[in-house]
Amino acid sequence: MVKTPDWPADRFKALIDRVLDETGLNKAQLAALLGINPSQVSRWTSGSTRPRFDNLVALGTALNARFPALDVSVLDVLAAAGYSTGGPTTEGDIAVAREQPKPDFSALPPNLADIKDPTPYEAAMLAAIATMRQEMANERQEMANEIRSLNEDVAELKREQERRDRKGA
Repeated sequence: MVKTPDWPADRFKALIDRVLDETGLNKAQLAALLGINPSQVSRWTSGSTRPRFDNLVALGTALNARFPALDVSVLDVLAAAGYSTGGPTTEGDIAVAREQPKPDFSALPPNLADIKDPTPYEAAMLAAIATMRQEMANERQEMANEIRSLNEDVAELKREQERRDRKGA
């Protein structure tokens, strides 16, 4: 006897199938986008494993950033996996949740992993945090590249100055 999952696996599979179809990605590429093993995506779509909340937030954030035309939000992904978004998960509720005011980050708990069944507002905050972390990582890399380039320029200027000093001596 096959155990029926206690989460809406069919609804989540339908979302993943739509994402794969509309983006042209395969399961391995989707997994790479999230930094997870491709077998995990297969377990999700087969219904044998329910995705963890943090993976769903990462999936929704990545899809929204990389494929905005899909119009798949973090809330859409959470609802498809059966996580409560603070009430009925109708399209209208999701649309209202998208229009929430900018989150107040001062009210966040010290450990974001403690948020188990987030409200739409909490899901929006978590998505905003994930986006901000990615933007900060990108900016940090850009700054490191700029510093490296400036250090190379300084080193070249010092070499030129040393050559001039030797010729002048």
